[in-house]
Amino acid sequence: FGIAVDPLTFQAKMHPEIKRKSIMFQNRMMKLREPVGKIFSIAFTGDVCPKSPESRERAIHHAEELAADVKPFLASADLKIMQWETALTEADTPIDKSGPNLKCPPACLNFGRALGIDVMLLANNHVGDFGPDAVLETIFHIENAGFRHAGAGKNLVDARKTLFLEQNGFGIAIVNFAENEFGTAGPDKPGVSPMHPFANIRQIREAKKNADIVIAAIHGGHEYYAYPSPRMVELYREYAAAGADIVWGCHTHCCAGCEIFGNVPIVYSPGNFYFPYPVPHPKCWNTGYLSKFYCDEKGVYALELLPYKFDTNAITPLNPGEEKLFFEYYEKISAPIRHPDLLQRCFEAWCTRSGISYLSCLNREKVENWPPDWTRREVVKSWLPARNLFTWLPCRNLFTCEAHSDMLKQTLRLVEERRIGEAGKLLPEILALQDPPWM
Repeated sequence: FGIAVDPLTFQAKMHPEIKRKSIMFQNRMMKLREPVGKIFSIAFTGDVCPKSPESRERAIHHAEELAADVKPFLASADLKIMQWETALTEADTPIDKSGPNLKCPPACLNFGRALGIDVMLLANNHVGDFGPDAVLETIFHIENAGFRHAGAGKNLVDARKTLFLEQNGFGIAIVNFAENEFGTAGPDKPGVSPMHPFANIRQIREAKKNADIVIAAIHGGHEYYAYPSPRMVELYREYAAAGADIVWGCHTHCCAGCEIFGNVPIVYSPGNFYFPYPVPHPKCWNTGYLSKFYCDEKGVYALELLPYKFDTNAITPLNPGEEKLFFEYYEKISAPIRHPDLLQRCFEAWCTRSGISYLSCLNREKVENWPPDWTRREVVKSWLPARNLFTWLPCRNLFTCEAHSDMLKQTLRLVEERRIGEAGKLLPEILALQDPPWM
């Protein structure tokens, strides 16, 4: 009856034993506690898509040289995981969607081989860009190249399967899913595993019964926004509370911070790993960090980050001066996660820019009589991509993708409460984060 409930405060009451810890790195390392017994390590890369002809050439024919400077960090890990964000096909069958349709030749997997990658994460918004058959083709090429994979399959049940591995005497489970954009699997349709919180939580709980370490790898969030939304923080913490020992997110094409929820590290986004793109982007597009988790029988006892920047020719770790700026920046983008009121204010400020642009997609002039002829492809496509001030966005995707729906709902609340001007005061500070000082 009119009682406002802060979801993060409510969640704290649901999990009173869970403590949020400050983020503090020394020499790239954050130590949570002393290790116990047997140990092993797991390293992750952010988004990989050699889209441009030049980057494909590098990935196929010069992979060793491209990866040389970051390979030692990855090579020292016992398990190496890569986020693969593109279809592997030569087919010319792009689906109708918002955003670009991404594909690469299968030979681009030479890049993963050069880095000794063990597992490819496939749950994202681009593996399905060229249709269900291309999803199956992508899986075939990845298996044929010797990689394990998670997050995509021949149907919904197959795509949702947990990947179980044995490493250094430990059982490891990887649960991989993505926000509901395009290319998701159906009962009889190849595609990627979709985010459905209750189903995801059940899967994590089941995985924990059969594994020592459970990894929840999630593709989602707000592009170019350096913070998670309040909804994301609440949900990712619930994945940790359900039994995930590592919660690792990606998709935003920028560095986002992390937190320690109880004893569980939650990384919200490491930025792109190798994603050269011909269209101009904010400087944050070309920088990121590798994350390495040190584990024992109790879970994660330490986290190490290796920040880098990349261009078409090379992925280069930051020099000592740049690295100092990175970790100062990282503390800055991690701090609001521990303060729900500030996190909410930041998200509201972001909505005054991106959220308002989303609303413009719903304000398009329609020339067809209503209802239009939904059997015509051009009519259907007109309701998928919509050109607005900033980018191509879809009416469909605004409602089905969690991050976009998040933005739309919050923006409409600001409109209702007449707070657009007030909320936007924080926007310049947030936009400044798109140009990291070391870039």
